Amino acid sequence: MAVSSRAGRRTTPVVVLAALALSWLVVLGAAVSLSGAATPPGPVIFLPGQTLHGGSPATGGAPSPSAPVAPTPGGTGQGSAPLADATNVPPVVLTPGENVQAIVASHPPGTSFTLAAGTFEAFSVQPLTGDTFRAQPGTVLDGEGTTAVAFSAACANDVTVAGAGIGHPLVIENYNDGHMVLRGTIDPLCWSAPDGFASGWTLSDTQILGSYSRGVTVGDQMTITHCLVANNGELGIGGGGADAVILDNTVRQNAMTPPAGGLDPGGIKLTGAGDQITGNRVVDNAGPGIWTDVDATDDVIDGNNSSNNAGAGIRVEISHGTLVENNTALHNGAWGIVVLDSDHVKVIGNALSGDQNGVVLGGGGRGTDPENGVVRTDLDDHVTSNTIVDSGHSGLGEADPGGVVFDFNNYTGTNRLVWQGQVVSFSQWQRAGLDAHGSFVPPSS
Repeated sequence: MAVSSRAGRRTTPVVVLAALALSWLVVLGAAVSLSGAATPPGPVIFLPGQTLHGGSPATGGAPSPSAPVAPTPGGTGQGSAPLADATNVPPVVLTPGENVQAIVASHPPGTSFTLAAGTFEAFSVQPLTGDTFRAQPGTVLDGEGTTAVAFSAACANDVTVAGAGIGHPLVIENYNDGHMVLRGTIDPLCWSAPDGFASGWTLSDTQILGSYSRGVTVGDQMTITHCLVANNGELGIGGGGADAVILDNTVRQNAMTPPAGGLDPGGIKLTGAGDQITGNRVVDNAGPGIWTDVDATDDVIDGNNSSNNAGAGIRVEISHGTLVENNTALHNGAWGIVVLDSDHVKVIGNALSGDQNGVVLGGGGRGTDPENGVVRTDLDDHVTSNTIVDSGHSGLGEADPGGVVFDFNNYTGTNRLVWQGQVVSFSQWQRAGLDAHGSFVPPSS
C-alpha cells in the first residue's frame, strides 16, 4: 500500500519499486503452484474401473492435484462426491465393496469421507486423527455377526462419525465376534494414553444396534448426540472417558441377552470425570438406566427420562460430586434413584412415580478411595425439591455419615420413609431434622 504524509502527495519511488517486486513474487508463486512442486495433494476421488492397491490407483500414482477428477454433482459411488466442505475440498467417497481401510490409510489425517448409500458388509476401519465420516441417506454398516468393531481409534483423536441428519441416520448393526466383552462397536481407545482413551470423537445421527457387548465406548471429550442405541448385548453406552457429552439420545432395550462374563448390564454406565448426560430417553433396559461408578467425579445427570428399566432409573455408585437434577424416573425396578457409597451428591428437582423404591441413600463395606484413603460413604449428600409418588421407601438405609440433607421434598401416595435403616413416620422424620419444608400426603382411603 502506498504511503503518503497527507492526501494528494505522490507515492515515493521506493514504494513503487516495492510494489513491482511484490508483483514479481506473486507471479513466481503462481508458477510454483502450477508446477505442483509446492502444492500438497488433495483428496483423491476413485473412479469405476480403478483397482486399489494400498489405496492407490492402478496407474501407480495419485491423480495430479492440479487436475483433479471432477465429481458428478448429486451422484453416488466411486465417481461422485457431495458438495465440497468449507475448505472447498470434496470428500472422498467410499462405496460398498471397496477396501475401505486401505483407502482411509492412504489419505492424510483430517480427510473427509462420505459413506455412499448401500450396505457395507463387515465394515471395520481405524481412522486417522481428524478424519470425518458422513453417511448419505440409506447407508448401513453391517458387521454380519462376525466383525467386532466398526470404528476403532488406535489413538486417533477428533474423529467424526455422522449420519445424514435427523431422519436419515447411519445404521451400524450386528457387530458381534462372540468374545469381546466390554468393547464397543464404536471404540475410541488409546492404550498409550494415561486413561486408555482417545479424545474428541463425535458421534451423531446414528443407530447402533445388536452389538455383542457394548454399543458405544465413551472416550475423552466425546460428544454423542441424536443417536439410537438399542438391543446391544450388555450395555448401550459405557466407558471411562472424561468430559464427555451425551445429549438427546434414545438408549433402550439393552442387556436383554448379556454375554457370558458381562458385569455391567444396562443403558448408560460411565466411570469418568466431568461427564454430562443430558436430555436422553433411557428406557426398557435390563439393568440400571443411567449409572455412574468406580470413582466417577463431578458428573452431571440432567433432564433425562430414565423409565421402565429393570434396575434403578439412576444409580450413583462409588462416585463423587454427582449432580442428579430435573430427571424423570418412572416404573423402574429396585429404585427410582439410588446413591451408594457416594459423597457430595446432589439429587434435586427430580420427578419419580411408580418405582419400586424412591430416592435411597445407602451402601457400606465398599472400602476406601485408592487416591486419598477416605472411606467411601454417603457423606454430605443432599436430596432436595423432588416429587416422589407411589414409590416404596425413600431415605437413608445406613448410619448417618454426616451432612446428609433431605428437604423440600414432596411425597404422595404409597411411600415409606427410612432413616438410618429404620422405617419412620413423617413426624419422626421431621423430628430428625429432615424435610422441614417438605410434605407427605398418604394415599387416599
